[in-house]
Amino acid sequence: MYCIAFVLEILFSSKENAIEKRENHENTDIEIDLDQQEKQAKLVCLLEFIRTIFDTHYLTISSMFKQEENKKKFKIQKYKFQLLKIPINQILDVLQGDEWSGFVSEIFEAKKVLDTKIKVSVMQFEDAMLMEMRIQSPIISQEKDEIATHKTRFKEEIKKTIEFQMKKNLEQNILRKKKRIVSQLKSAIQWKKLSRKLNHQQAHWSKLKSVFRDSDFRSQTKKEEKNEEKDLFQLYLDFNDFTIIPSIDNLNRFSDFRDLVNPKNILFSEPCFIRDFMKNIPGVFQIKSEKICFFIETTKNWELDLKNPKKIKKQWGINSIAKIRQMKFNFQPTAIEILFLNRKSYFFNFPTKEIANSAFENLKNLNLINLTEEEWNLGNFQQLTTKWQNFEVSNFEYLMRLNYLAGRTFNDLSQYPVFPWILSNYESKSINLSDPKNYRDLSKPIGALNSDRLEKVVKRFNDMSTKDALFPPFHYGSLYSSSGIALYYLVRLEPFTKMSYELHNQTFDHPDRIFFSINSAWKSVLTNFSDIRELIPEFFYFPEFLENREKIDFGKQFTGDTISEVILPLWSRNSDTFIQKHMQAFESEHVSSNFHNWIDLIFGYKQRGKQAKNAHNVFFHLSYEKNNDLSSQEEKETINKHVENFGQIPRQLFTDPHPAKKIIKESPLISKISPKNILDNIVICQLQISEHPISHLLLLHTSKDSVPDTSFDKLISIDSRKHLRNHKWNIHKFDFETISLQKSPKKFGSEFFELGFFHSSLYSVNSNSLIFSCGYSDFSFRVHSSEFLGFLGAFIKHKDIVTCIACTDTIFVTGSRDTTVVVWDILSSKKPIQIQQRYQLTDHKYEVNCVAINQEYDMLVTGSEGGSVLIYSLNSGRFFCSLDLKNLNEKTSKILQVRINNNGGIIVFSSNIISSIFSTSYTFSFYSINARFLGSISFGYPITSWDVSFNNLYLVVGCENEKMEIFDLQNYKRVKSFKITSRCSSVCITNDGKYLLVGCENGMLLFIQSDV
Repeated sequence: MYCIAFVLEILFSSKENAIEKRENHENTDIEIDLDQQEKQAKLVCLLEFIRTIFDTHYLTISSMFKQEENKKKFKIQKYKFQLLKIPINQILDVLQGDEWSGFVSEIFEAKKVLDTKIKVSVMQFEDAMLMEMRIQSPIISQEKDEIATHKTRFKEEIKKTIEFQMKKNLEQNILRKKKRIVSQLKSAIQWKKLSRKLNHQQAHWSKLKSVFRDSDFRSQTKKEEKNEEKDLFQLYLDFNDFTIIPSIDNLNRFSDFRDLVNPKNILFSEPCFIRDFMKNIPGVFQIKSEKICFFIETTKNWELDLKNPKKIKKQWGINSIAKIRQMKFNFQPTAIEILFLNRKSYFFNFPTKEIANSAFENLKNLNLINLTEEEWNLGNFQQLTTKWQNFEVSNFEYLMRLNYLAGRTFNDLSQYPVFPWILSNYESKSINLSDPKNYRDLSKPIGALNSDRLEKVVKRFNDMSTKDALFPPFHYGSLYSSSGIALYYLVRLEPFTKMSYELHNQTFDHPDRIFFSINSAWKSVLTNFSDIRELIPEFFYFPEFLENREKIDFGKQFTGDTISEVILPLWSRNSDTFIQKHMQAFESEHVSSNFHNWIDLIFGYKQRGKQAKNAHNVFFHLSYEKNNDLSSQEEKETINKHVENFGQIPRQLFTDPHPAKKIIKESPLISKISPKNILDNIVICQLQISEHPISHLLLLHTSKDSVPDTSFDKLISIDSRKHLRNHKWNIHKFDFETISLQKSPKKFGSEFFELGFFHSSLYSVNSNSLIFSCGYSDFSFRVHSSEFLGFLGAFIKHKDIVTCIACTDTIFVTGSRDTTVVVWDILSSKKPIQIQQRYQLTDHKYEVNCVAINQEYDMLVTGSEGGSVLIYSLNSGRFFCSLDLKNLNEKTSKILQVRINNNGGIIVFSSNIISSIFSTSYTFSFYSINARFLGSISFGYPITSWDVSFNNLYLVVGCENEKMEIFDLQNYKRVKSFKITSRCSSVCITNDGKYLLVGCENGMLLFIQSDV
């Protein structure tokens, strides 16, 4: 910006403010005045220069300046120029470089040369005229006036000639500089692409641990004139000499405005804004046959920021759209929300309902091959409630779906999902989750839990009902969910930290009002007359929001205590254990049997009307959706301001009392197999299903929900001879029967893997009944049907033996000895099966031993022979990070198995040779969904098989010494150990956690009743 203003001053300067003042010559009375016409000519020249370089949109630039204390300061005025060819942000970065500085110097020198040449030419002319006058002295007096006239004319001719030549040279110089700039831009773009591929932890020549670190906030204290000021600034990634940093930043992230001005193939184009938590980003929303675009508004109140230029365009391919739903903004049905395959979503709000409907219909009419129809909708979600009643859907998932159906979204803080306070005990050192006294009363709204406060609330309501009030009576003036409440809880996370900082005028809220303790927050909602806030979903799955990982300085409280991380209850060791116990409490029997009462208050028949009054659950009238039909702009603005500050009531989903969750009574064990009590307090049924060791057990179920059905259709067993058998299995009736499809069992798999480590080489897709196997000497992987055990196909894509496979309904992953990992799409599950390679990963140095995938969390985890574990995006293959494995090195360590839990946690099973004592240790390492190390369990003897309970609370391990051990994953301690009749070769846990199925070396299948 300074460079542009500098050129403007050069070309517009007057004789008083000329860039270079000419030296005063005693014998020269010639002055070069830059009159108004010359100024206009210079302006035209400048415009030609700008048009040659800049982009095809309007730009407000700084063009006025004033002189103050010999320092030039500039004021902004709006001069709109139509510009061409190259994006503005790219050029402005270039204009900061040496090229531009050199160009300015050339203009300066050219102006100086012009002045010098004119002076020299005029002086030469004067010398010649004086010589002539000496020869023709008689006529000097007579021709004095004529000589002066010739002198002036000659001066003007010289000046015009030199200026014309200068302008011509300047134009040529501009073209030459333009070519250099364009060339530099193209080079910078290529550098940026190369940088993206090389500047990450898996760059082969980078120092992994020193390149990247967490961004950090610091508080810098300045003392000026005895006044203390605190400035908040952020420290970014620390790059070392081994990483490539392009010389020009922020280049070509989005294409220019040609799509905006070119109407071809545009199916829909209307103004709207993207709702980004609390901000509205205006722009233009376009739908084309192959993509959708959003052009961000940059012509109004546009500020030029060279360090962080604004993005001007976003675009998405239509095949990346996963879901579309119609939404409301401030109670008006003017918005749509689009969810993409990469798990990102955007909230678009349009000026009117008709425009929003048109956008929705245009999107639905496209050929969206990956669009998923909603299984539940407002008109039919009885099936969802039934599944919840039958324990097929968890409390957490059911409430998330109800929030979704009620129009709640993570993109708008005023409509953030709402969750209840569950527990009431945050002070004791331990907590018994079976004791109802430790739980909050879910049948009452949060404002009615304290009887003293409730008495005041009811009195105020009655007073407002009897008097001539300006608005209807209410129990509570504030709401249990609002943008301020969401920001209050999430202040330690970006971008909410910055939003809170800006909301309070470049500072944080008063320290005594910042969220600092869970127990204090609970006491506040019990006693504070205006505090009735409930919780947000992060309290049940995201421990990082309770930590101050950015080291933000929130100040000190009145008591002198410094605010940093949230103070947790005494019964939790850290944020991870708090989230784990809190989620465990949410899924407890007590909450499950009372949860329907809270649903009635928030989403049901007690939300409004007489029932709400009786339940002390009436809020300020502007918080309800009934005000969506507004007659004036003034009323609309009033509603908008109220919603922004105090939130809005969710959409009412139920008008009748919500049904309670069913209590499933345990059925007695009835079986064709005689139960045999081998151990104390453990019921074991055993069945001889093979003459050889059982190497693998796989339970297949038909439910697709996060909490599968507790009865299973099939149990598949594979013995050491790779014979596969199908069995019927039902927990409640305890029926067990082998299905005989052929006279002899089907031979399956290869002899490549040792007994006990077959888990990563077999996986079944439930809905498609496919079984994938690998380990064949011909480098192939093969597909069979689990229904009729038929062969569907063999595929050879790797250059060495395929060592591991993991899959879902639509995608599967293979790892190989050739150190590569390949991700495949399943195009058709019928014979002949059709697959297609999506991408290949080549980051491992050693052979890949195991892979694990989770489509819900978009995670792919790979482990290698050299002890490395890498995490990727399953959809795109983008590298996330590598796990920091404790006490492992690539020469002595092996990653034997990896697993992703249903909560996104990662389990790594590894072996490590201890050279000092010539023995091998086996370790289970546990990590959060964000790759943070949580704990580990080590063994000095081999592990033959293991499994984790569905609730992620217990680890069951089969050992080589005919023992079974169970560990509590909250403290990583052994809670139970018992012997079995033969060495365990495979183990799996039913999803309700009540039974262990153990395959033994002697071919026996054991059923152990154990509540894990």
